[in-house]
Amino acid sequence: MLPRKLRFLANTHVPCPCRKRVVTPWPGGVVARAPGGQRARWDADPVPRRARTFSLASVRTLGHDRHRPTGRDGEDANGSGGAGARAPEGHNGNRKPDGGRLVHSAHQSCVICVGNQKGGVGKTTTCVQLAAAFAERGSLCLIIDLDMTAGATKLLRAPTQGWNDSFDLVTGTESAFDVVIDNEDPEITLPKNLHLVPGSARLRDLDHYLFTHEWIVHQDMLLAPLAQLRERYDYIFLDTPPQSTKTTVPALKAADFVILSAMPDRLAIEALHDALRQIQTAKAGPHPDLALLGVLIHAIPSPKTRLARGLLQALSGLPDIAPGTPVKFATDIVRTVVLQEAMQAGKTIFDYAPDHSAAKQYAALADEVQQRIAMHASRARTESAAVRANA
Repeated sequence: MLPRKLRFLANTHVPCPCRKRVVTPWPGGVVARAPGGQRARWDADPVPRRARTFSLASVRTLGHDRHRPTGRDGEDANGSGGAGARAPEGHNGNRKPDGGRLVHSAHQSCVICVGNQKGGVGKTTTCVQLAAAFAERGSLCLIIDLDMTAGATKLLRAPTQGWNDSFDLVTGTESAFDVVIDNEDPEITLPKNLHLVPGSARLRDLDHYLFTHEWIVHQDMLLAPLAQLRERYDYIFLDTPPQSTKTTVPALKAADFVILSAMPDRLAIEALHDALRQIQTAKAGPHPDLALLGVLIHAIPSPKTRLARGLLQALSGLPDIAPGTPVKFATDIVRTVVLQEAMQAGKTIFDYAPDHSAAKQYAALADEVQQRIAMHASRARTESAAVRANA
């Protein structure tokens, strides 16, 4: 990460051939910040610099130009460059807003927000391993790391500096497709079918960014980029920070479903109630279609302690998310050192120990998640048919 004084220079960077690295001016040429902070310099003729931050003239937020689909070629649907660029070939981008929310196309993509109001409860582990479980089945999955500590990014051994990251995605300073690290990037090895938008400490500057760009609607910052990314991915997982920050509310506004991760610990269960209240607030206000898929209990001791049994019993007293569907997932993730070993190796449990019981537990969790998503879709179709019949 560049010092704060030099970051202004980074904001007036010249285009980088790979489009995913942050390129900064340097005496005698151009320097690309590669993973680990390495400098790859090549000579270049002076190129007109463009500001990476928004101005009111370029954003035109009141006209919602920031929400036009963008693509790798840096051009919008009218052929002009800038923040409103068209999506890659084969991706149609988002359609017109419907009732204030951007509507994605017929491609059935699910955006799942994974979180809790407390850290150390297996939230990031759940996000990465569940995405890997779906990727193992052939689904194209994307993890967006919205935590300034970049836990998911570090778990996958991806860079937290020198590449476009989730700050660029949230603020719209880069195209949604240009912040994604995929399986074609030779410098980084990700599991097959699993892509990543890395997190970074730059998310700490989001408060200042919003202060200096007062026309940007904070809670809507993820709607436009996710409307574009839905066209490509089957599942998009949002790894949110362990406390309510400037990325938590946009994640809940843009998500279709929420999964809460907790541990058999009193403080974790109390934080779980806070997260449930936050979901209810979102449903009662700007996002009535937001649905809770369930609560996953992570790191359960085997055999279960008396405290663990008591806290699990307390969870069973919560209202069902649907008739006959309890709020707690039937699948529990048992505490095991193999998960820690896999994280240490920078691998998912499916790559590190595919025959281990933990891999089978996450595969069973993926089955439950898929079933609950299908249940919500069926209920939504039934309600829609009832509305049309009464119209």
